[in-house]
Amino acid sequence: MDLLGRLLSEPATTALEKALDAAALRHQATANNLANVNTPGFKRTRVGFEDELEGALEALGGGELPQPAAAVERPAAWAALQGLTPRVVKETATSLRNDGNNVDVENELALLNQNTLWYAALSRQLTIQFSLLRQVITEGRR
Repeated sequence: MDLLGRLLSEPATTALEKALDAAALRHQATANNLANVNTPGFKRTRVGFEDELEGALEALGGGELPQPAAAVERPAAWAALQGLTPRVVKETATSLRNDGNNVDVENELALLNQNTLWYAALSRQLTIQFSLLRQVITEGRR
């Protein structure tokens, strides 16, 4: 792998990338839930990811965004982080209405708003990571 590839695939950037992927998938799942609010028998889906991400980050060094050395020092934990994928779970055990649909519009809208804020925070953090990388590359000169 070339230098740029190594810099872009360092643990913090990878963790942010995986979290952004999960947030995008969560947005799709929530939008699908809202689109099917009146579909009889429809069961909502949710995206599970944060617990797995937290575990992978904990294994890499304490639950915060890991330093580049963590990939070398803990190769199994690094591989686990790289292999993380969000999972879509269908909630079949509940029904809110007589027709079997279990989508609560207010809950879905709240989740959509929460996910939008989460995505924005992740994007901002990734921007900071790239700004630091740019500063290192240019040796602090402008």
